[in-house]
Amino acid sequence: MKALRTGRGQLQDAYVDAVNGELWLKQAHISPYEFGTYANHEPLRPRKLLLHKAEIVKMTAKVGRKGLTLIPLALYLNAKGTIKVRIALAEGKGQGDKREALKEREQKRELDRIRKGARE
Repeated sequence: MKALRTGRGQLQDAYVDAVNGELWLKQAHISPYEFGTYANHEPLRPRKLLLHKAEIVKMTAKVGRKGLTLIPLALYLNAKGTIKVRIALAEGKGQGDKREALKEREQKRELDRIRKGARE
């Protein structure tokens, strides 16, 4: 908790997994507290999310559909001083979306090369 208060948490490759009626935050990197002892936690260990039973049932039912997953959007501290995770239901990119993104990125690179050449 102290490491998160100092802003030492990353959600870059993190996801939420449903196991035995519980939601777990996985692959979230929370660095060990720098002033802690030898008994610090493992940075990538799974962390159990505390939700009401109805919320868990609702989310796992939606995740059961093909191609949907729960992802964490943000870690924040609420007014009471507890750490909260904002999670969302997301759909993976389709093959066509990936090709479009790749094409747009190539066009942007080409334009940047042309602009850079014009400046010199």
